[in-house]
Amino acid sequence: MRYVLPAVIIVIGLITGMFGVLQKTVWAPDDQRTATVQLDEPGPVVVIEPGVLNLYPTPAQLTATAADPGQEITISRTTKENADAWVGASDVTRITGLQDETTLAAQTTTGGEG
Repeated sequence: MRYVLPAVIIVIGLITGMFGVLQKTVWAPDDQRTATVQLDEPGPVVVIEPGVLNLYPTPAQLTATAADPGQEITISRTTKENADAWVGASDVTRITGLQDETTLAAQTTTGGEG
């Protein structure tokens, strides 16, 4: 009879351990999150606002493609101040965050509205 309580505690510990393993494997959320945006008329410049690529703790990967495969795309990394100075009064589309879990929020401004 004195071994019943330790046996029950061991069984509870094993069950708790199983739930812990399941929570970190089978029940865990996907490690990779993908958010996209389709820009019909983005203008000459698209700026990703600070903090957008750091919304989640895992490192971000950025992929940009043009509608026309022959169109050239340049991706640069700089500070917000330098990006704003470089954009100036040009038309610009700013990626400001997430609209929902799978869609990026974009805001387009024309010539100096900014």
